[in-house]
Amino acid sequence: MKVAVLGSGLGGCITALHYYFHGRDHIDEIEIIHDSSTPIQPVGQGTTPDITELVFETLNNHRYPKKNNFLNTTIKIGVEYENWSKENLFHHLSLTNTACHYDPAELSQAVLRSGLFKVNDKVIKQAEEEVDADIIFDCRGRELNDDHKYQTLTNPINSVLLGKKAGHDPSLLWTKCVATPDGWCFVIPNIDSTSYGYLYNNSITDSDIAKSNFKELFDVESSNQLHFKNYLAKSIWTGERTILNGNKFA
Repeated sequence: MKVAVLGSGLGGCITALHYYFHGRDHIDEIEIIHDSSTPIQPVGQGTTPDITELVFETLNNHRYPKKNNFLNTTIKIGVEYENWSKENLFHHLSLTNTACHYDPAELSQAVLRSGLFKVNDKVIKQAEEEVDADIIFDCRGRELNDDHKYQTLTNPINSVLLGKKAGHDPSLLWTKCVATPDGWCFVIPNIDSTSYGYLYNNSITDSDIAKSNFKELFDVESSNQLHFKNYLAKSIWTGERTILNGNKFA
């Protein structure tokens, strides 16, 4: 059996690693087809324990010694919810089941260079006509003119301001989710910095006000701003052998 994965962002990479590991007795070849001129989404650094285990088993990435942590991961022992109630809440992961934070770009490059997959840098327009595979996983994200294929989900946020503080914070061993007057903010530790994502609704909060509040609450300047739709594909299948996954699905 031959499997093709379209896209090399977080969804595409995890899909490829999953079927490489769990399908090793049945799948003969996995090909990743991606367009290197299309940047991957810069967010999505927090993961769950099963992803950390998958990356360990397939890419052999270790936390220690430092030279073996080529993905520059940081430990995630849980999720802290700050300002959501009278007392902060903490969702613990078990000591035998911790997770990690990843840089999506570094994970993508590690997967593409791993030698585990056939890699093809190519623009695909009609997957089932152009791709030679038994099953195709399309993880390339939504197109601008495909609203008829999706249903809109109700979500109070639709925008995010991204920013970083330089320097590693050794005391932050978890993901933080901080409630704010405009929505909420994620805080994620990196090897050499801390990432912030200030989420809000741009139909309620003006972007300049959001940037001002972001700066005041977290002392972070916004370096990037994204607007997004909240959606779910009406069908996971498209065509006869293509499955939607990642941002292409939801």
